[in-house]
Amino acid sequence: EAYAMEKEFPLEAFTCIRHLVMVAPNKAFCVTVVNDTDALLTLELSDKEVFVVSCMTLEDTVVNVAQHPGTGTVVMQMFSGELFELHEGMLEPWGNQNMRECVQFCEMAVAAFSDEVVVIGRTHLNHLYMDTRLWSYDCTSYSLHRTHLLLTSHTHTLQCVSLNQPAHVARTTEGVVDTGIRTLERGARLVVSDPATSRVVLQMPRGNLELIHPRPLLLTYLTDLISSSQYKSVFEEVRKHRVNMNFVYDYHPEQFLANLSGILSELSSSYLELFVAELCDEDTTLTMYSFMGTVSTSPGDKVKTVCRALIDAITTSDNMLPWINTVVSCYVKIQDIPAGLLYIKNTYDSHPTEGEGAIKYMLILTDDEALFNHALSTYDLELVLTIAQFTQKDPKEYLIFLNELKALDETYRKFKISQHLRKDRLALESLVQCEGRFEEVCEFVTQHDLHAAALASYPSTTEEFKTIGRMFAEKLKEKGSMEEAGIMFGQCGILKESLSCLRHTTQSHLALSIAAQLNLAPDQVSGVAEQLADNLKRDGNYREAAKLFERYCDNADEAVEVLCEGGLFSDALEISATRKRVDLMSDIISSLQLQAGTTHALLLEKQTDVKKFLERIDLVRKKRSMVGTGFEDMDHSDLYSDATSMTATSAASSNASRRSAKSSKGRRKLKKEKSTDCDSALIPLL
Repeated sequence: EAYAMEKEFPLEAFTCIRHLVMVAPNKAFCVTVVNDTDALLTLELSDKEVFVVSCMTLEDTVVNVAQHPGTGTVVMQMFSGELFELHEGMLEPWGNQNMRECVQFCEMAVAAFSDEVVVIGRTHLNHLYMDTRLWSYDCTSYSLHRTHLLLTSHTHTLQCVSLNQPAHVARTTEGVVDTGIRTLERGARLVVSDPATSRVVLQMPRGNLELIHPRPLLLTYLTDLISSSQYKSVFEEVRKHRVNMNFVYDYHPEQFLANLSGILSELSSSYLELFVAELCDEDTTLTMYSFMGTVSTSPGDKVKTVCRALIDAITTSDNMLPWINTVVSCYVKIQDIPAGLLYIKNTYDSHPTEGEGAIKYMLILTDDEALFNHALSTYDLELVLTIAQFTQKDPKEYLIFLNELKALDETYRKFKISQHLRKDRLALESLVQCEGRFEEVCEFVTQHDLHAAALASYPSTTEEFKTIGRMFAEKLKEKGSMEEAGIMFGQCGILKESLSCLRHTTQSHLALSIAAQLNLAPDQVSGVAEQLADNLKRDGNYREAAKLFERYCDNADEAVEVLCEGGLFSDALEISATRKRVDLMSDIISSLQLQAGTTHALLLEKQTDVKKFLERIDLVRKKRSMVGTGFEDMDHSDLYSDATSMTATSAASSNASRRSAKSSKGRRKLKKEKSTDCDSALIPLL
């Protein structure tokens, strides 16, 4: 029974006030006892006092009250276990309840999943319920966070269940991701979780309190900070809790790149140096933090994209001196150390102190010898000397070397430096530009096998091209690459050597063309053609081989024999008719009869195989249609022997070999299954 008070009474007029719930800044509800019966009071709050404006007597005792902080939903549980929602001062039954399923909770909360609002309750037996449905038999404590439901169990683990999923999914094992399970000390219980951050307070059996940051809650907190562009707080939390720093970029790449100027103004260089050092092309939102999702997809080649963006943002800023080490880290990360050294040199010239610090920092990131070589690759000897002074190298070693380089002209110096760094192609490009050093070019090309690169450096009409081309062709000939050697000799105009190589290949058209250029005698051309025809025959090109025998060797008998060997009987008959050689017909017919006999025998063998398999499939299907005959234990040994004999006789050709392999697989399947589905293995054999 609900009734309005005749006048507003102060709250002090009632005793035993409990279950106070604030539903508005100036309105609240609570439970009290009126005439030995629970009653629901509606309270109105002013600046200084609290008044009772209405009172509703209840039929049962209120044991639990819970309110969702986001939706404001208020749920009450009676002593009977029934759940009611407080709506506009009235109690309405909660959801679809069955009185036989109602259980009294010792603690209760209201949780909002993505599809519905539910009541979470735990009994004194550590049973966890979602509304009136049992969820878990093993829950020692729980706490409701803004985005997760936290549970502890008798197995001494903390489970984090995301609220951003349907309630029916949360009740399954899929609702808890692997990263949402954390081992706890035996007997630990949840006290409270901070909805604004990722902090969770636990109480240990000894009574002491401990603060932890579960990884799912921490990552959710980080995504909120990233979405609001609070990158200073993001980097501080990531560094404190050892989260992979790639997540800062991977969660929202476009926003990160757009806020680089703001990030530089908020953070110190040390944070970005750690960030660059940990950068990798892996997208952490798809791997280790895949359960968090992502706002957008990271572009390809992430490391170069981020490092180049950082370099551009720093170098275009008004004061880039505090970020010198960050720029150096970026150049080292993308393996563009020479460009980094030139950047350091420019800084060193204008700001020696900062430049010296940058050199020392780069020496930490790279090896002394490697950095010296990278400095050499810039061809700037002053920079090399500056870098060398900060390394552990002995001056007696590098000063002599640098003085020798200074004495050379610029182009030859580049050759010597590239040669020292073992950049052979780059060294060759510099050496080719040096006048009067062609003999040295030939020696360098031979030593490092750079004939193709050297040929690209000279016009094809020059003597240098022909000299290097002949060297290349002779090398190819020694390696047995006759076709490439013949072509190379031809490009150099050495036709005899070219024909000598090409007659050992199948390049008949090219070889005969060169023979025509050499004006060879007919018998010499015939000899070349005969050798080329033998090569084509061994290669399986019977038609081209027969053409050479007929046209260039005037040997119709050999041409017909080659065509019959390759099964080209129509072409053989055409030659016999064209040459008016009736005597060749008998040879062709003999070959045809031999081929026909072989084909006929194979067809008969296959016909027998098909008949046996069809009979076996028909028998299998008939027995499978019978019920209760014990067909599962049927003996298939006769089938195996048939299949074995059939596949053994089919080994005459490559296609038959492949069918035999398939037959073996089918037999293994039959032996393994021994079931009524044998026809599924027989059909591939058929």
